[in-house]
Amino acid sequence: MHIFKFYNLLYLTALIIMISIVGFPTFLMAQSDNLPDLIVSDITWTPYSKYAYIEFQISVTIANIGSEWSDNALLLLEIGEEQLRANVPSIAAGGKTKIFFNVTLKMPDRYTVRATIDANGELAELDEYNNTKEVTLIVSSLFDYKVERITLSPTSPDKGELTVIKATITNNGKGAAPQTTAEIRIGSTSYYVSIPRLLGGQSTVIEKTHVFTSSGRNTITVIADNENAYNESNEYNNDMSITIRVTEKRK
Repeated sequence: MHIFKFYNLLYLTALIIMISIVGFPTFLMAQSDNLPDLIVSDITWTPYSKYAYIEFQISVTIANIGSEWSDNALLLLEIGEEQLRANVPSIAAGGKTKIFFNVTLKMPDRYTVRATIDANGELAELDEYNNTKEVTLIVSSLFDYKVERITLSPTSPDKGELTVIKATITNNGKGAAPQTTAEIRIGSTSYYVSIPRLLGGQSTVIEKTHVFTSSGRNTITVIADNENAYNESNEYNNDMSITIRVTEKRK
């Protein structure tokens, strides 16, 4: 017990002598230097070209530029309004690790990608203001709604006759097109029909019944994605019009 007290006294004396020589602030600074310091050193993705509704992978590189091992830390990845989280294991001083996220974005746009390590601020570090990195990510459109054809049954309807109007709509792109709506417009009357999700090259047929109330020339227009909810690779093939002649009902 006396030996233990002696060594404690010896350690305390040496500590006092050290502080008196280097000064208390310098001593504290030396102690604080023994901390980790995590940074986001890089954000990359594969494949390089990114398209809406097609999954891609984001890689976030975390480096420890401090002088001690880090504890586990929370990584927050923000892409537009989407937030993804991952646990980053401890990293040796001077070491680094990569964290991967699989991402699918629905809207073609220019996104700010922000990665923040130690997002909850629980880790003591040398520098608490270097935990975030931002890059710009461009997501393009790879789908394209196209109105291919419009047909009627009967093909030459009479005034007052129930007529079935059909339109073939194709995804003319390579990527999957999300569900949207189409407008079938006949004079001042409009019908709205759902277009299902379409894979690249896939088609669907929408239809609506209509009774023509006036004879003579009538124009039928079909507009895919009529509210322009999505950016497409080609915005100029979304509509088609045909003109038909409606006859007076034969007696």
